[in-house]
Amino acid sequence: MIQVKLTTVTGETKTIPFYNRQAVENFIGFFPAQLTEGVAVCIDAPLVGIHNGWIVGKKPKHELE
Repeated sequence: MIQVKLTTVTGETKTIPFYNRQAVENFIGFFPAQLTEGVAVCIDAPLVGIHNGWIVGKKPKHELE
């Protein structure tokens, strides 16, 4: 099990378990499209070599309206 810890800029955290490295990579590729532009989340997944990486949102704000 690979634990991935997400931390918002306000300090809220969530840990998500993944079964393998490919699942983590798929999540990292997919997640920015789910976050609004301007939103960033810190990601830590030491077992796959990610330490304090940042995922930045790509979803345009106008799609929320």
